[in-house]
Amino acid sequence: MDPSPRPHLPFALEDFEANQSEILLRMGDFFMRYLHRLRHAFDGDLTMAIVLGEIGHHNSSIYFSTHGGLQKDLTPEERFKVMECCNAHSLSAASGIPRETVRRKIDALVDRGWVEKVEGKGLRITESCVEYFATSFNLPTLAELIATSRAIEPLLAPGSGRPPDAG
Repeated sequence: MDPSPRPHLPFALEDFEANQSEILLRMGDFFMRYLHRLRHAFDGDLTMAIVLGEIGHHNSSIYFSTHGGLQKDLTPEERFKVMECCNAHSLSAASGIPRETVRRKIDALVDRGWVEKVEGKGLRITESCVEYFATSFNLPTLAELIATSRAIEPLLAPGSGRPPDAG
């Protein structure tokens, strides 16, 4: 028996099962390209990618807990000022990565100019980090994600996994 609860599925399970091979191949292709791009962006250091992701996630959490989403009326500078800073201990707890390893990755991220240490507050991503990932990394990833989603969506359409009625 599978101990994990089944998520709510926005499609019929039988349509997924009937097209599972093609869906998994398309998803696998997308994720492999993504992982290769991620590995390249971090010079092979996926742990550093996770640490940066945790910092960015923590920094931006205020937008989703307090404001219900990104406030469009704030300037980029104002957004950085209200970001929730974090520290090596909280990053280690969130990621399961040993604290000393997290500290080394933070130093490397600071050296790259992607993370800054804010006196008395902690760590936060920099504008140059946001600029790099928004354009050079996330833009092509988003395009591929949408293309993959569009290729998979018809495979999950109602009745896509059922044989046509014999009439």
